[in-house]
Amino acid sequence: MCGMITADGLALSPATTRAVTSTLPGYAAELVQQTLNMQRWTFAKTMPKWPHFYTVSRWWSPESPLGHRDIMRAIAEHGVPMAWGNRKVKRHYLDFPDPATGITWRYWHMGSFTRDAWTDSALDVINRQDVRISTCVPVIESPPPPQQQTLF
Repeated sequence: MCGMITADGLALSPATTRAVTSTLPGYAAELVQQTLNMQRWTFAKTMPKWPHFYTVSRWWSPESPLGHRDIMRAIAEHGVPMAWGNRKVKRHYLDFPDPATGITWRYWHMGSFTRDAWTDSALDVINRQDVRISTCVPVIESPPPPQQQTLF
């Protein structure tokens, strides 16, 4: 099990990692999981050094309970912030098991999301990777420093 780092690079013990979970409510998590398990996933063969799969909106199953953008919004708003690679790349991730395969997948997207708009051309891609090979490290946002009080 790997530890965690804070936004300023402070390493934390593995015991702390258990406290970091998604904020997605249970009923919504079930819909997200069901939707993700219904999609067509393609292996990213151009990136064999980082094995993962991806899907895009044009492949989205019409029987899905949630739309492609709904899933991206769920990841952006409820995912766990994690660092990857050189630890400067931070994204939000959601983990869900696939009952059919027994694999727990870690999902993320490459786009930037604000409450009202997508701000990145890579917003169409949702990725997933087996959590057993994921090298992401959860990030705990450091609280702001306390305000200094003046005596006057």
